[in-house]
Amino acid sequence: MANELQQAADDLSDDFNEWIDNLGKNHNSLGWWIGQISEKNPFVSLLYFHICYLKIIIDKLKRSSNTNWLIVVESHGLRRALIFYAKDSDIELIEIDRWSSDLNALKKSCTSMIYGLWSRIALVRSWLALCRVMRELCGRHAQGDLEVGDYKDTVLIHSWLRDDSINNRGEFVDRFFGILPHHLRKKGYEVKYFFLPLTIIVRQSSLYDLLKPLAESGRLFPSHLYLKFIDLLKALFFPLIFCWLPRHVPKFRSYSVQHLVAEERLSQVWSSRTSAVYLYYA
Repeated sequence: MANELQQAADDLSDDFNEWIDNLGKNHNSLGWWIGQISEKNPFVSLLYFHICYLKIIIDKLKRSSNTNWLIVVESHGLRRALIFYAKDSDIELIEIDRWSSDLNALKKSCTSMIYGLWSRIALVRSWLALCRVMRELCGRHAQGDLEVGDYKDTVLIHSWLRDDSINNRGEFVDRFFGILPHHLRKKGYEVKYFFLPLTIIVRQSSLYDLLKPLAESGRLFPSHLYLKFIDLLKALFFPLIFCWLPRHVPKFRSYSVQHLVAEERLSQVWSSRTSAVYLYYA
């Protein structure tokens, strides 16, 4: 199965790239999650992963039309896509334990909503904690008064901050981007870092101790100096308001993937990553 999955991924890659790009252009409000599911590696994109499985199953059905198959899938969207294919191809399909499958799908949706609500609460707590610390360190409100012009010829890098990111001299050490900042500086750019609350990988009680050396050395990154409370509200509510599913999702090749896209959309609506994207980039 692993070989078949890799072959399907190689076969569908170019077409999937074109299809997902067109979907994003035609339905611009979906851009918040289109970029997240457009990875070509099926082990990164669940949508692509399930489309590859859909192709494998359909190919097997076509090659052995006289064989009875028992197909077991966990994805509700994949199950609905197979049901739609069977009806469209006049194939007899019998669902086993349909009610249990529907209940499991409902349970999964409710679980993602609960985790989504919890992630939003965690985002608010982290954001408020960081603002409090920034006010203490900077002596001004964390929203600040920096203008766009202040960043001329400056590259802002969204990186992650963790316990070993500060060296003995109180300087920030990037543990994630390697030599990229060095090459940017050689080209004449000033490199600055900014961090989302969720990407500060420390205990909340350690936040002040981690940022204080940077403030004392004058190297405190411009994190949240340009964010306002309205930006936090966008992160919380924009995914629920604007990230709607299009009424008609075009077929991918000959496959109807409406249900797969709907399943992916639901998971992304409640993901903490989606809220993080809206906080900084919406």
